[in-house]
Amino acid sequence: MKNWSEILLKTIGIPSIMAQNVPNPPPEYYTCPFKKSKLEKFIGHDNQESYFTPTQRHQVAYDILATQAYGSREKAQVGIDRLIQEEVYNAAYAIHEGPYEVDEEDLKNPEKMNPRQILYWYWARWGCWYRYQPLDHIRYYFGEKIGFYFAWLGVTYLEYWKRKNAKLAHRWDVLDYEIEEERPRPQYSAHCTQYAKNPITDVLEPYFPPRARVARIIAGLICVMVMVMLVLVFIVAVIIYRFLIKIPLFQNKLLRSNAEIYATLSAAIVNLILIMCLGKVYETLAYKMTQWGKTHIYF
Repeated sequence: MKNWSEILLKTIGIPSIMAQNVPNPPPEYYTCPFKKSKLEKFIGHDNQESYFTPTQRHQVAYDILATQAYGSREKAQVGIDRLIQEEVYNAAYAIHEGPYEVDEEDLKNPEKMNPRQILYWYWARWGCWYRYQPLDHIRYYFGEKIGFYFAWLGVTYLEYWKRKNAKLAHRWDVLDYEIEEERPRPQYSAHCTQYAKNPITDVLEPYFPPRARVARIIAGLICVMVMVMLVLVFIVAVIIYRFLIKIPLFQNKLLRSNAEIYATLSAAIVNLILIMCLGKVYETLAYKMTQWGKTHIYF
């Protein structure tokens, strides 16, 4: 995919120092939703090693892990994310395929480089900072979301990004992807009580009604307001404590000279204790509210 500046410079006969020939460009095909029953109609179906891109294989693996029940479905014990949350696992991520180091033999035959080596040599090195990004290679290895991110980083004017975004979305066949392809979260599906037909796929799916969503938003706002008021109450309480503690300190002849210091120090200690206690409460409450506010797909 050529940039407008490269096309302009080529038109007036000036070579672009930012252009580079990146080997093994990902092929371009017409695409459609995958169905196993129509596997024979897809190009490359006879080669299991290269039929799916690395990103697609990772997405399939994650989908299996995210929907697999490891306990009671009624208790939403579903998916790798829940296991990470319960600290059964520290993390879950896909590993890179192949080495990234490039030697002289690889430079002599760049077509034999693996995708990771190509990205490292033609994109991820400091010496390539002024070069055009190989967005199709980035998309092939990391997926569309990461590809869009780095494409956005390479845009100078935000107004130009609208056109760039639409162009890439059409080129990569991800127009309206979330609306058409996003599936309900397995944690929500496990204990969902309401279902509705998806207007696009006509499949019965877990449904989160707007009335329940509004009720949760209102309840969340009330919790936030209560916690803000609680903070204000504690601030006023610390100020009052500081003034009250000064009275007996000034009445004591031995402590009168340093009464202000003692009052300030004790008030600071009380304030520190309150902050630490409220921090634990905030952390627990924030997590509960975030999980409670999640819908069947989004937060």
